[in-house]
Amino acid sequence: MRLLYLLLSLVFCNCTSSKTEATSIQKFPKKVNLSHEKIQTPNLYMVANMKLMEDVLLIADIKSDKFFHAIELSNFSYLGSYIKRGNGPNEEVYINPFFSYLKGNKFLYRGKSSIKIVEINSKKNELNILEKINIPSELFNFQHLFCLDTIEILGVGDYPRNKEFISYNRLKKSISEFGPAFPDIGIEISKEMKNAYFGKIISIKPDRKKFAAVHDRFPIFRIYKKSGELVKELRYENGQDFKDMNDVRLNFTGIKTTNKYIYTLYCGKENVPIDINGQGDRPKSTEIFVWDWDGNPIKRLILDIDLFAFDISPDDSYIIGSNLESLNALYKIMIN
Repeated sequence: MRLLYLLLSLVFCNCTSSKTEATSIQKFPKKVNLSHEKIQTPNLYMVANMKLMEDVLLIADIKSDKFFHAIELSNFSYLGSYIKRGNGPNEEVYINPFFSYLKGNKFLYRGKSSIKIVEINSKKNELNILEKINIPSELFNFQHLFCLDTIEILGVGDYPRNKEFISYNRLKKSISEFGPAFPDIGIEISKEMKNAYFGKIISIKPDRKKFAAVHDRFPIFRIYKKSGELVKELRYENGQDFKDMNDVRLNFTGIKTTNKYIYTLYCGKENVPIDINGQGDRPKSTEIFVWDWDGNPIKRLILDIDLFAFDISPDDSYIIGSNLESLNALYKIMIN
């Protein structure tokens, strides 16, 4: 599960089959070898997620005293850190690192009992809370949140369901299922266990007309319309036997999107637990599969370094990333 890989992710009756037939992918038209440039950056400890925003790189850190760091995009220098861990005023006990980018320097994050929409003011070096949304106790594990409009907040969690996603209407304060059925892998899975079995990571197309998700237990990649309709399901042929529960692998470990392409970080190796400090014989993610929004495979990017968190520039020109082995550093990888 992604939980074993990130140390923190809570994500990760008969099985209902998807109406869209899965497409098998065995190889990509092109393979490209890429090299990295190391950028020294202070005040980073354990980066779990990052996003290139309007003029800052926002980083979610799961180990430092403050949850978020901002890096200036003009020169990749450290700008500031925000939201201290704790029970005091303006502090948070917990923040899920899979925050959701909105626009400009705005983003949405999930705290212990609420969702907050905030904005970074890069000129004043401050984080401003724009809105607080309290969520019901049934959505205690509501995470990997994303918005396709201004009313519905979508995500995943332990809420039992037959559809892949959960929708929370912030006006009606109602919960409903959203999207297609879970993937059909040929075995029966209870309604209560589907979310744990099909742990996923989600990314939205910047124009918000589509979104995509990758799985960690299985080499499954799905593309959806804004309505939740499944556009395409792809399965990368790596020899894994879906029906053999002893054949457990860490497959896709990340996904990021631009308006042109979808970038999926791939590992494909046996999964092993790592300790609270991120130590252990952790499998490496050194490949990124690139797809278009119709699900066509474009190319495999072979990296000369392992990545744990990453993002792609809006113009598809470079990757920015980090891993757990190198503290206080980022890696810039030119694509073109």
